[in-house]
Amino acid sequence: MLIPGASALPNNGSFDWTSLPSIDVSPSRIRLTITDNLGNSTGSISPDFVIDSTPPTIVSVETVGDTLGQIGGYIVNFSEPVNAASLNINDFTSSL
Repeated sequence: MLIPGASALPNNGSFDWTSLPSIDVSPSRIRLTITDNLGNSTGSISPDFVIDSTPPTIVSVETVGDTLGQIGGYIVNFSEPVNAASLNINDFTSSL
């Protein structure tokens, strides 16, 4: 996959890749070729990694701290490991 706009970049040593493809690919690799103003080139290939664009699903929800008819919290079980730091309580709603 060629990244649009990833050529003829300023020589500042960094490139932010913010738009991942909406596909699942494993193994994935990044191939980097650098060419200076005199036409000298060198390159490198990254170690394998996974692009997982399929969002996790909620498998089950359990209540905790259910005393006197009040629920103290929830345990949400996902279909795959989820980075807890990426979750926001405002992303969830509940109804009875």
